[in-house]
Amino acid sequence: MIDFTVHGSPVPRKAVLSKQAVLNVDANLTPCSSLQGQVVDGQTPPLQSIDFTVPLPPVAQGRAKFRVQGKSVHTYDPKKSKDWKLTVASFAVEAVEKYRTLKPAFYEHIPLFMSLMFYVPRPQSHTNKRGQPTKAWRAYPTSKPDLSNYIKGIEDALNGIAYHDDAQIVSESPHKRYADGIEPCVRIQIREVKGGIAIDAV
Repeated sequence: MIDFTVHGSPVPRKAVLSKQAVLNVDANLTPCSSLQGQVVDGQTPPLQSIDFTVPLPPVAQGRAKFRVQGKSVHTYDPKKSKDWKLTVASFAVEAVEKYRTLKPAFYEHIPLFMSLMFYVPRPQSHTNKRGQPTKAWRAYPTSKPDLSNYIKGIEDALNGIAYHDDAQIVSESPHKRYADGIEPCVRIQIREVKGGIAIDAV
């Protein structure tokens, strides 16, 4: 398990807020983060949804590497994949703090729906010097990396932070698009599933 810090300070293990403190939560927080996850009179309201953005170009999960030690074979992530997961995890820690003070955000066995938007850079070959489309231009990113490899990296990175284990994800809505008009990034939303339906953020 990796110990994370936010802005150089350890993530607090427990915080107890008064009812008035909870009601005075910063109005700039997203609507679904205003009350969820905060401890009020010793009780933690059920978390329903979290969302955050990783403001960097998505990185796909690379092929696992192998190392032989004696009679055992161990697998490990390529450096690029490992660094990306640590980056995603650091943004997730800051996001989870807005919803509750203890990790993971969603406890073990809670079924989850996850929405993922991967905005990837458009290749320079798609436009000429005047910014006009070339013959190589495509509306959608239909070349590699595969969408599934982008998903895997995010799912692994959020283990122990957003949820106990990615096995809790019972439904997903992933999309891969070109970052036209926006900076490349990954937008992540996770919701609890109740009655077979992912509930909306409050």
